[in-house]
Amino acid sequence: MNSIFSRTLKALCVVSTAVLLTACGGASSTIDAFKPTRIIAFGDGFSYVDGSGYGLSTVRTNEVDNTIAGRIAARASIVVKNVASNPLDTTGGFSYANPKARVADVDSQITAFLASAGGVVAKKDLIIITVGNWDIYDAARSGVTSMDPTTTTLVTAIQRLTNAGAEHVVVMPPINM
Repeated sequence: MNSIFSRTLKALCVVSTAVLLTACGGASSTIDAFKPTRIIAFGDGFSYVDGSGYGLSTVRTNEVDNTIAGRIAARASIVVKNVASNPLDTTGGFSYANPKARVADVDSQITAFLASAGGVVAKKDLIIITVGNWDIYDAARSGVTSMDPTTTTLVTAIQRLTNAGAEHVVVMPPINM
């Protein structure tokens, strides 16, 4: 191949690559960024907090955001507190979680939330669900090999939330057990 042609082709490739990379987001922006007004947590110890927002099933630190729900909420400058000591409001962070909750308990937590919220989830609500660890533990101890009924219960509970208007639902899978 001709060396001038080769150099020209290489230069053209370099310029083309630079143009493409520049077009990929040098001046990017977020359109309609989601900023929740309420964070509602359901589940087990990964979302269980006291009235001040401290996780009771995690290593106690001086941080109030030491649970999964708390850390996500901190990004929105919201502190998640136990709903029993922090009644549901139009803004803030609320946890219905219990330390050893199973999927059946989450279904009950969602029922309690929907009853207190008039069956409606606000457009700017972020729902966080952390559950499954204790269900897997129970299944392993008792020799159960199918999680289908438990999975169906969880999916049905999540569908109740989405049918009530939930647009932003985060479901944290169980830890690798």
